Amino acid sequence: MAGFGRDGYEARLEAELVLIEERGLAPWFLGLVERVEALRAAGTPWAPGWGAAPSSLVLFALGATDIDSLRHELVFERFLGPYPDKAPYVSFVVSAGVTVPLELAASWGGAADAEPDEDALEELVAVLSLERPVPEEAGIAAEYARRRTGFHRAVVPALDRVTARTRGLVLYDEQIIQAIAEATGWSLVEAEGARRQMVRPGADFSQVRERFVSDAARRDQGAGDAERLFDVLASASRTAIQKSHHVALATVVCRVARSRLGTPFG
Repeated sequence: MAGFGRDGYEARLEAELVLIEERGLAPWFLGLVERVEALRAAGTPWAPGWGAAPSSLVLFALGATDIDSLRHELVFERFLGPYPDKAPYVSFVVSAGVTVPLELAASWGGAADAEPDEDALEELVAVLSLERPVPEEAGIAAEYARRRTGFHRAVVPALDRVTARTRGLVLYDEQIIQAIAEATGWSLVEAEGARRQMVRPGADFSQVRERFVSDAARRDQGAGDAERLFDVLASASRTAIQKSHHVALATVVCRVARSRLGTPFG
């Protein structure tokens, strides 16, 4: 992923705008912004963009979500989905009745309108994403808890960067997309297409695997390492989940926790 500097943001916005134009989604984006502005004008409390909205830096720039997708390493291509003629799924929470432990508010620091501590928020995102039967039954939730202290490397060195915030474990679809793109040199659109083939029930993705191994081996991966990396990603794809949902949820949880202590919302 691009860095957080000005160049990184400009490159990400330009890439998103190209895809938005290619898919004819500009009216949909503008309509979404208008609905958000109507909520604000009516004084209606609303949560950060739900569904796939946090994955778009364009929507962040337009004020339709207050989640910075670049900072949270969310992938816009995951937001669009595979169907060019279908608008992305987005909804907003317009009433915050969530019961949370008040100690979660400790992740907020500084003034009342301050953002949550980034490391604490990422931790909460991971915990919320693991509260599902699939990762619990696969032992991933327990392994994440076991790795609470110290630095833990991924099972494949090529995954060290994308799993740096998740204790060496692949928890999110976005990590899989990024890892595929980095290993092969494919675009993020191609990488998302490969990930979708991995998770399709009963799908034969042998051709995807062959192409992945070939392209990755020509880059920094040896053939054996490339094969192992693909197998790890294919296995992780069956337990991973879209991160953007849980970034939004974690942000809401933190804000509700802070409000329960009598502190105004940011």
